[in-house]
Formats: sequence, C-alpha cells, structure tokens
Amino acid sequence: MNKHMNSRGVSLVEVLAALVLLSMIFLLIISTQLFGEREYNTQNEQFSNEVSLQFVIKDITREIRRIDDNNKIKIDPQKSELIIGKNVYILSNMGLMKNSSILADNIQDFKLEFNNSRDTLNISIITNGSDRSEKEIVTSIFLREGDSR
Repeated sequence: MNKHMNSRGVSLVEVLAALVLLSMIFLLIISTQLFGEREYNTQNEQFSNEVSLQFVIKDITREIRRIDDNNKIKIDPQKSELIIGKNVYILSNMGLMKNSSILADNIQDFKLEFNNSRDTLNISIITNGSDRSEKEIVTSIFLREGDSR
C-alpha cells in the first residue's frame, strides 16, 4: 500500500481540476475578444456614418457656393427635398440621394428651412445608428452676396 502512496504521477482529480481552470481562463479570453470585436464594429459604423454626413454637408455647401445668380435654391420641407441649381438632394428609403446617387444611408430625417431673412439655410440630419440610437447633425449655411436666394 505504501508503494502506491509514494508514486509521483498526477491523479485524475488533479487533471480534471486543471482542465476546469484552463476552460474558465479560455472562456474569459474568448468573451473579452468577442466584446472587443463587437465594440470595434459599432464604433467603426458610427465613424463611417459621421464621415458620410460630413461629406454630404461639404457637398451641399460646395454646390451652394458654385451656383450663379440665375439659379435658385429651393426647398420642399414636406418632401425633404433641396434643389440647388440642377442638383436635387432628397431623402428616399432611409438614404440621402443627390440626383439619384446615394450620398449617405441610415438617414431617418432631412429637415430644411431658411431663416426669416432667407440669408441662412438651416439643415438638420437625423441618423440611425447600429445600436438603434439617433444622432442629429445640425448646420447652418450662410448664403453669400453672390449666392442665389
């Protein structure tokens, strides 16, 4: 009997305990990895939406600065439509379109209005994020002397 107690091997209980500990460590590492990946994807989508909205605002501003006195800037708030010369910006199927080309998607609302003196165009864009949160981007474009009103 003493012969068996002095053996230097590992018992089955010790092996099972080690496997349980390693499994718990492995699960912790995997869950941390999955959480980080999910956060990265969410932040990447939010950043992409913000970049596309910045592009839309810059494009609208550029088109307003390009028009000559013969063209007019027209808005139709009911249709969420902005007409700058020959270019038409409209909200359609959760996407902001320019002359039938998609500029940005995941757009919930596109609000347009002139101020009382019609020298400022106020634009509000509400987006839907991947986490179902809404984000509103608001800007005002001041019409210069040469810009049409």
